[in-house]
Amino acid sequence: MIWLLMIVLTPFATRMLTSLGHPTLDAHALRFSFYAMLQVLEAGALLAMLRHMTTRGQAPGAPRPVVTDMTRQCFVLMAGFGLSIPLFFVTTRAWLLWVVVPLLAARAGRLVRRRDRAPGSGQAAD
Repeated sequence: MIWLLMIVLTPFATRMLTSLGHPTLDAHALRFSFYAMLQVLEAGALLAMLRHMTTRGQAPGAPRPVVTDMTRQCFVLMAGFGLSIPLFFVTTRAWLLWVVVPLLAARAGRLVRRRDRAPGSGQAAD
């Protein structure tokens, strides 16, 4: 229900972002922080649902790599949006974290996978 509530509130929060005028830094921070907080709560609720399904055996056919990737994506979204919230009270450019954090996480993931596939990485070949 929490996840659905966040889905329902997202258009309202998006509308707040697109309102006209030049707001003060505090008004800007509140509008963007509200949107970011909705995204954090939405990703957190999705993560909780995923964990509930996997720990209770309600998704027996779910491939482990898919579950791991979805979990990672939830944490990355929560980090990107969550870190931006306090920064909005300092700068209007904190929304850049919404883009930068997922890009950095994807780059880090590629580097880890490349390192794990490299010869001599300590993993046995199948």
